Amino acid sequence: MPGKMSESVSLGVPCPECGEKTEKNLAWLEAQTAITCRCGSLIPVTVGDGEAAMMVKKFSDVCRQLDRHGRKLG
Repeated sequence: MPGKMSESVSLGVPCPECGEKTEKNLAWLEAQTAITCRCGSLIPVTVGDGEAAMMVKKFSDVCRQLDRHGRKLG
């Protein structure tokens, strides 16, 4: 049985301070509350209403729906 879709999706999380994107696996991001950009800024990824948190929530919701319907990327 294939793994969850969130395990195969990566997102480029944008830093609100410097604009650099940090590439992380969606399943990993879902388990975090925040990540640290290379510039040192803390980026909330599963809490709050910032761009990164909203992006992770939306992609997580889509992946859960696709997992329920048995669809795969590709």
